[in-house]
Amino acid sequence: MLILRRLQQCHALSLRLLGYFALSLDLPDDFFTALHPATLDRLRLLHYPPFEPSTEEQDVRTGAHSDYGSLTLLFQKEVGGLEVLVPKKPDALSTDVEGGEWVAAPIVEGAIIVNIGDAMVRPPYASPVVSLSA
Repeated sequence: MLILRRLQQCHALSLRLLGYFALSLDLPDDFFTALHPATLDRLRLLHYPPFEPSTEEQDVRTGAHSDYGSLTLLFQKEVGGLEVLVPKKPDALSTDVEGGEWVAAPIVEGAIIVNIGDAMVRPPYASPVVSLSA
C-alpha cells in the first residue's frame, strides 16, 4: 500500500506541474493533464550507489541519456550523482553532447528534482524548427 500511495502522490504532483507548464505557455491549465491519465504513470524504485571511479571494463552504469516521457520526478536523497548537460550552444537539443559541460545537480534536502522529458522538448502545438516557403 505504501508504494501505491507514493505513486498516487507522484501522479498528483505531476499533474500540478503539468498544469503550471500549460499556464506558463498561455494554454488552458488542463492542456497537458488531459493527456496524462494515471494508467500511463511508471514508478521505478531505483537505487544508484555512490560512484567510485574504476578501471574495470565490466562496471556498468547509466550513461548519458534523456528521459523519454513528459517529466521525471527524482528523489535524490544524500547520494547524488545526477549530472545535467549544459549545451555549448544555447539552442542545442539536450541530446547534443558534443562540446557541452556536465554539471553536478546539487543535493537539496527534501527537494524533488524535476527532469523535463523529451515529450515536452518540442510539443506538437509548437511551430516547426524549420519552415519551408513555397
